Amino acid sequence: MSVFQADEPLDGLEYHIRTQPTNLGKMIAEAAHAAAPHTQAVIINSGGIRIDDKVKGPVTQYDVMRILPYGGAMVEIDIDGELLEKVLRVGIRDNVGRGGYLQTYGIKVVDTGFMIDGKRVVKGQTYTILTGGFLLSGRETGLGFFTEKADGIKAVRRPGKDDILRDIRLAVIKFMKER
Repeated sequence: MSVFQADEPLDGLEYHIRTQPTNLGKMIAEAAHAAAPHTQAVIINSGGIRIDDKVKGPVTQYDVMRILPYGGAMVEIDIDGELLEKVLRVGIRDNVGRGGYLQTYGIKVVDTGFMIDGKRVVKGQTYTILTGGFLLSGRETGLGFFTEKADGIKAVRRPGKDDILRDIRLAVIKFMKER
């Protein structure tokens, strides 16, 4: 059963998804944000997107499982701007071509850094971000410092057993159905 009609191909080609924002990466991040609209931004690792193809036409729940075979919970964090800037710098600038390249929602890349809510990310400011549990584990390429025990992580909120964010795929399916 179709959950979405992709008239424009959703780009999940590995070469693209790990080197630049794609419409599929943006859609996944936006779907996560739609499930937690009080957050300011979303960061997800593109290595979790494994379809290595373009998806067009009717998209089924099975397709979402193929796109995101590992699924996983999304975690809401309060993070200091200094650590967030470091995560974004490594994840967007240094991890090009790797699974640790970040797909985002609510973040604008500018020459001098990154912006959220139209303002530059700054040290000392706290931001409420939604990210993948795996990404926050410190096991992603180049992001070993990004753990819930890192200086700069002020709070971590995990989804409950009935929360749609317990698996990113549920949020994506819901988002697609509503489009």
